Amino acid sequence: MFSQDTAALSHEIGEWMDDPFVDNRVPCSDNSIMEIGDPLVLDDHAYAVGGFTYHLQDLVFIDYFGGPKSFPVNHWLSFQNDEKNTCPGLP
Repeated sequence: MFSQDTAALSHEIGEWMDDPFVDNRVPCSDNSIMEIGDPLVLDDHAYAVGGFTYHLQDLVFIDYFGGPKSFPVNHWLSFQNDEKNTCPGLP
């Protein structure tokens, strides 16, 4: 569920940190700005801290949008390696 406790907040904070002025253009056919949370909008992961379980959304890395494949850890496309493809429209 997208709105579960902190999933929506982690989605929006991640996007704000990567594109605070909403002006980073990317070559995706389904989205022209760097929305790092949108490809995995319903994909959250549970983290238990201090007796409470937070649900943080997985976010994609820059290589999802066509950036260099050597940049992210393990050559993954997202924090949890849930995204297996690059954005639609990349050659």
